[in-house]
Amino acid sequence: MPDLTPASSAVQIGVALINSGPHIVLTVIGLYVAYKALPLAIELVRTRQLTVKLGGMEISVATAAENISKQLIELHERLTKLEVADEAGRSRTLAAGAAEPVIGPKRILWVDDHPESNALHIQKLIQDGHVVITARSSSEGLERATSTKFDLVISDMGRPEGNQYVADAGIRLLRSLRDAKMTVPLVFFTSRSAIATFGAEANRLGAVGMANGSAELYRLIDGAFAASH
Repeated sequence: MPDLTPASSAVQIGVALINSGPHIVLTVIGLYVAYKALPLAIELVRTRQLTVKLGGMEISVATAAENISKQLIELHERLTKLEVADEAGRSRTLAAGAAEPVIGPKRILWVDDHPESNALHIQKLIQDGHVVITARSSSEGLERATSTKFDLVISDMGRPEGNQYVADAGIRLLRSLRDAKMTVPLVFFTSRSAIATFGAEANRLGAVGMANGSAELYRLIDGAFAASH
């Protein structure tokens, strides 16, 4: 079965370059993805494969392509909205000689009713040396969090719980973790509308933050890991 390592590596490089700031990386990313993804496309056509393995999950080629497309769009948006203050702050930190913390392997629980939609992110985290365990519901997530110590929880917001859709399922999960005296950091990866609706409550309950795009997600993940050192 073909592996999407070339494509996911492209996203890793794109994210790293984003943090460095140059706008020219748009061209670099585009060329890199085209160059690396071509052998995969040829292999898929040759073998007529309908699925690929990504992030430890077997997903359809269409879903994999959608994952990659979303990442490239988000990279483009991030590059066109470079945060000057952020860059200035980083420059001051480097100028002061402060060393960036070394992040070792972590255990991450990702709660989402459609984990295949996050396959590219999960693949990146695995390639970074982390262990990622998925759960499709809050009850499954709580069960896993009770039996295993995690360094971070990533959750979407709205998802089916039992026989009904729960718009604030992520908030309820965070509240249940805190009620159970679990202090594991939690990052929400969700829609802009969910951030606007539930952001205040998430902050009140002590969430690390809420992200809608890849760059912000990785920033929050890195921040959560750095804070634990």
